[in-house]
Amino acid sequence: MAGVALDGSTIAPSTKVGFVTYTEWHMASNGWGGVYPFPTPRTTNAVINGKVVSNSHIRINGKPLSVQNENTYEHWIASPSPQASPGGWIDSIIPAPDGSGTGTGTIQNSGSHVKINGVPIALIGTGVTTCLGTSTTLNSGSDFVNVI
Repeated sequence: MAGVALDGSTIAPSTKVGFVTYTEWHMASNGWGGVYPFPTPRTTNAVINGKVVSNSHIRINGKPLSVQNENTYEHWIASPSPQASPGGWIDSIIPAPDGSGTGTGTIQNSGSHVKINGVPIALIGTGVTTCLGTSTTLNSGSDFVNVI
Protein backbone atom coordinates (compact mmCIF):
# COMPACT_ATOMS: atom_id res chain seq x y z
CA MET A 1 0.00 0.00 0.00
CA ALA A 2 1.22 3.46 -0.83
CA GLY A 3 0.43 6.65 1.00
CA VAL A 4 -0.66 9.75 -0.88
CA ALA A 5 1.41 12.82 -1.69
CA LEU A 6 0.25 16.19 -0.40
CA ASP A 7 1.17 19.83 -0.80
CA GLY A 8 4.62 20.14 0.79
CA SER A 9 5.60 16.50 0.25
CA THR A 10 9.30 16.25 -0.55
CA ILE A 11 11.13 14.69 -3.45
CA ALA A 12 14.09 12.36 -2.99
CA PRO A 13 17.33 14.26 -3.69
CA SER A 14 18.52 13.87 -7.27
CA THR A 15 21.91 14.56 -8.85
CA LYS A 16 22.63 16.04 -12.28
CA VAL A 17 26.20 14.91 -12.99
CA GLY A 18 28.54 17.55 -14.42
CA PHE A 19 25.85 20.24 -14.63
CA VAL A 20 27.96 23.10 -13.30
CA THR A 21 31.07 24.01 -15.25
CA TYR A 22 33.61 26.38 -13.83
CA THR A 23 37.04 27.70 -14.56
CA GLU A 24 39.83 27.79 -12.02
CA TRP A 25 42.15 30.69 -12.72
CA HIS A 26 45.73 30.11 -11.62
CA MET A 27 48.53 32.60 -11.78
CA ALA A 28 51.53 31.08 -13.56
CA SER A 29 55.03 32.34 -14.15
CA ASN A 30 56.01 33.14 -17.73
CA GLY A 31 59.68 32.33 -17.02
CA TRP A 32 60.80 35.96 -17.37
CA GLY A 33 59.70 37.13 -13.93
CA GLY A 34 56.11 37.96 -14.95
CA VAL A 35 52.88 36.11 -14.25
CA TYR A 36 49.83 35.44 -16.40
CA PRO A 37 46.40 33.94 -15.72
CA PHE A 38 46.13 30.27 -16.61
CA PRO A 39 42.57 28.83 -16.89
CA THR A 40 41.66 25.23 -15.98
CA PRO A 41 38.10 24.10 -16.89
CA ARG A 42 36.30 21.85 -14.39
CA THR A 43 32.81 20.43 -13.74
CA THR A 44 30.84 19.52 -10.64
CA ASN A 45 27.40 18.06 -9.97
CA ALA A 46 24.12 19.73 -9.04
CA VAL A 47 22.05 18.21 -6.21
CA ILE A 48 18.32 18.93 -6.49
CA ASN A 49 15.85 19.01 -3.58
CA GLY A 50 12.23 20.09 -3.69
CA LYS A 51 8.64 20.05 -2.47
CA VAL A 52 5.27 19.50 -4.10
CA VAL A 53 3.09 22.52 -4.83
CA SER A 54 -0.55 21.40 -4.87
CA ASN A 55 -3.79 23.34 -5.05
CA SER A 56 -6.33 20.51 -5.06
CA HIS A 57 -9.70 21.15 -3.45
CA ILE A 58 -9.48 17.74 -1.79
CA ARG A 59 -7.60 17.90 1.51
CA ILE A 60 -6.15 15.32 3.87
CA ASN A 61 -5.33 16.55 7.36
CA GLY A 62 -5.80 20.09 6.01
CA LYS A 63 -3.31 19.77 3.13
CA PRO A 64 -4.26 19.63 -0.57
CA LEU A 65 -3.91 16.22 -2.22
CA SER A 66 -1.41 16.07 -5.13
CA VAL A 67 -2.11 14.76 -8.60
CA GLN A 68 -0.24 13.96 -11.80
CA ASN A 69 1.28 16.93 -13.70
CA GLU A 70 1.40 19.21 -10.65
CA ASN A 71 4.65 21.01 -10.05
CA THR A 72 7.45 20.60 -7.57
CA TYR A 73 9.33 23.71 -6.45
CA GLU A 74 13.01 22.85 -6.49
CA HIS A 75 16.37 24.26 -5.45
CA TRP A 76 19.68 22.95 -6.76
CA ILE A 77 23.19 23.59 -5.50
CA ALA A 78 26.62 22.72 -6.89
CA SER A 79 28.06 19.74 -5.05
CA PRO A 80 30.83 19.63 -4.27
CA SER A 81 30.91 23.40 -4.31
CA PRO A 82 33.70 24.95 -6.38
CA GLN A 83 36.05 26.68 -3.94
CA ALA A 84 39.39 28.39 -4.08
CA SER A 85 42.09 26.28 -2.49
CA PRO A 86 43.23 27.24 1.02
CA GLY A 87 46.85 27.40 -0.16
CA GLY A 88 46.03 30.21 -2.55
CA TRP A 89 47.17 28.50 -5.75
CA ILE A 90 43.71 29.06 -7.25
CA ASP A 91 43.12 32.76 -7.55
CA SER A 92 39.48 32.77 -8.63
CA ILE A 93 36.64 30.50 -9.71
CA ILE A 94 33.84 31.41 -12.09
CA PRO A 95 30.93 28.89 -12.18
CA ALA A 96 28.41 28.72 -15.03
CA PRO A 97 25.56 28.60 -14.32
CA ASP A 98 25.92 30.13 -10.86
CA GLY A 99 26.53 27.64 -8.06
CA SER A 100 22.81 27.35 -7.26
CA GLY A 101 19.38 27.94 -8.73
CA THR A 102 15.67 27.19 -8.61
CA GLY A 103 13.10 25.72 -10.96
CA THR A 104 10.00 23.58 -11.23
CA GLY A 105 9.67 19.88 -11.85
CA THR A 106 6.63 17.80 -12.74
CA ILE A 107 4.90 14.89 -11.01
CA GLN A 108 4.54 11.96 -13.41
CA ASN A 109 1.75 9.38 -13.68
CA SER A 110 1.43 7.31 -10.50
CA GLY A 111 -0.60 4.60 -12.20
CA SER A 112 -3.18 5.01 -9.46
CA HIS A 113 -6.76 3.97 -10.19
CA VAL A 114 -7.94 6.74 -7.85
CA LYS A 115 -8.51 9.92 -9.81
CA ILE A 116 -9.64 13.48 -9.25
CA ASN A 117 -11.45 14.91 -12.29
CA GLY A 118 -9.93 12.09 -14.35
CA VAL A 119 -6.35 12.77 -13.19
CA PRO A 120 -4.49 10.11 -11.14
CA ILE A 121 -3.58 11.12 -7.59
CA ALA A 122 0.11 11.16 -6.69
CA LEU A 123 1.37 8.48 -4.36
CA ILE A 124 4.52 8.29 -2.27
CA GLY A 125 7.04 6.80 -4.71
CA THR A 126 5.52 8.44 -7.80
CA GLY A 127 8.13 9.59 -10.32
CA VAL A 128 9.13 13.23 -10.71
CA THR A 129 11.02 14.88 -13.55
CA THR A 130 13.13 17.63 -11.99
CA CYS A 131 13.87 21.12 -13.26
CA LEU A 132 17.22 19.82 -14.54
CA GLY A 133 15.67 16.84 -16.31
CA THR A 134 16.71 14.12 -13.85
CA SER A 135 14.32 11.52 -12.49
CA THR A 136 13.46 11.06 -8.83
CA THR A 137 10.43 10.14 -6.69
CA LEU A 138 8.11 11.65 -4.12
CA ASN A 139 9.43 10.44 -0.78
CA SER A 140 6.94 11.80 1.74
CA GLY A 141 3.23 12.28 2.14
CA SER A 142 0.45 10.88 4.31
CA ASP A 143 -0.04 7.28 5.31
CA PHE A 144 -3.43 8.31 6.73
CA VAL A 145 -4.87 7.35 3.32
CA ASN A 146 -3.42 4.29 1.59
CA VAL A 147 -4.16 3.28 -1.98
CA ILE A 148 -4.00 -0.40 -2.84
